Amino acid sequence: MKTPPVTRREFAAQLGALPLAAGAATRPAPVAKRAPCAARGIVGVTRGPKDLEAPPSTPAGATWRYQLVYPFQVAPRLAGLSCSIKPNFGPGQDWENGLDLVLFDDLDRIRAEGAITVTRNHEEPNPNAGGKLAVMVKYPGPVGFVPRGARRKDGTPHPHAGTGFLTSSVHARPADDSEGLFSFPDRIGRGSYTGIKAYDYFELLQLAYDGRELRIVHRQRVGLEEMVPGWRISGAGLTNPISDGDDLLVGAQGGRPGRTPGCGLLRWRRFGGAWRPAAFDLITPEDNSIEPSVVREGSGDLLFLARGRRESGPPVRVWRSRDNGRSWQRTIFINGLVGSVPISLNQAVDGTPYVASNLYTPWIKVPGGDAGISRLEPAGGRGERSTLCIWPLNERRDGLEAPLLARDCRTEFGVPPSGTVWAADHPSAMTLQLGDGEWHHVLGYRLLDWKENTHFIAPSPRTGAYVEEVFSVGEPVPPWNF
Repeated sequence: MKTPPVTRREFAAQLGALPLAAGAATRPAPVAKRAPCAARGIVGVTRGPKDLEAPPSTPAGATWRYQLVYPFQVAPRLAGLSCSIKPNFGPGQDWENGLDLVLFDDLDRIRAEGAITVTRNHEEPNPNAGGKLAVMVKYPGPVGFVPRGARRKDGTPHPHAGTGFLTSSVHARPADDSEGLFSFPDRIGRGSYTGIKAYDYFELLQLAYDGRELRIVHRQRVGLEEMVPGWRISGAGLTNPISDGDDLLVGAQGGRPGRTPGCGLLRWRRFGGAWRPAAFDLITPEDNSIEPSVVREGSGDLLFLARGRRESGPPVRVWRSRDNGRSWQRTIFINGLVGSVPISLNQAVDGTPYVASNLYTPWIKVPGGDAGISRLEPAGGRGERSTLCIWPLNERRDGLEAPLLARDCRTEFGVPPSGTVWAADHPSAMTLQLGDGEWHHVLGYRLLDWKENTHFIAPSPRTGAYVEEVFSVGEPVPPWNF
């Protein structure tokens, strides 16, 4: 159980009375037991200190910080986090350095000690840039895992229990300044390979847990057009896969080679002792959507969300399938709610689906101010990632309810050290069974002074990976059968 700033009993008692600005829902507080017909719904979320800071493998003299977090189930009463790593001194925006796996069974005892090293950046020639030496930058990706001890719906043992996979997107970035330098007000740093010089692939790792150790049993390089015949899979989802019989389904960006990609569902199937992508179905238009997520309702319906690009508004869009993905209907389309920021669709312990993202802050011109106000400007600009909210879907799944405030960085922490804005972003969540045998809905995100990502300053005291618990009313709807 993630300990709230007050005791669990105090937290539950206060949930129904606190206003939105104080971070709680306007719903009844949860009680110990409820009748099967009782109302369901999300009632609150913790706002704790950071859970992970520096990777144990950080070299002497280097400054690394854990950032994005993907929660997943490893075994009964045991969970894991896939954690991305950011080196804090550039040399370009969104420059990452691989990821680790961290196991835990208690939300109050998440520790970096014993972290499993998954992958790190390396240098190799870029074949699309005349063999020029490039840095292969490793980005986080979903972890698909069938927990050890998992059973099918009929109670028979799951044939793939204790196995899974992890994908890391790998992008060649220049090892020098030959591709130019950015010097915009809100971003500086080294340019990237684009067009015919771009060189990308996926690092696919097979995972296994034997009850004692989570191991990487195999790794391979897979090209973007080698994942699924006839498709170019170019980006990963923002949340982890869900089960579909003996298969796993996850959101992914993809499209036909040579065409603008969209987002859809990537099916993974285990055969020959390894998990492999088996099929891709496009759901969004070919609109360059990114970072999709998917959940399954207790009814069996699938709900799907994908992040729109800045030029598309961007709206909050949710699609629904009542026939296990054979056909889709867009049921939610809302503008002006979030900016061009990461957004995900998740599902609380009681089965309530919700959207997690940053509340939109309009770009307001300060009278007499600089005409070049950027997203970094704290007074009158867009602190567009500083306020993290969750919006439950309504019962008809065609709209959103009032938001719950998950994190208000400016109010909680004041102005960041750089004097600009905070970012609490890339929310990714999963319902997990922890050491107490109970199901907990775990929401992970990164928090940093935004200039760490754009101007390569030292990390703030708040920078790191955060893991919270989302509380809901109603009987649990477990994602796995043990």
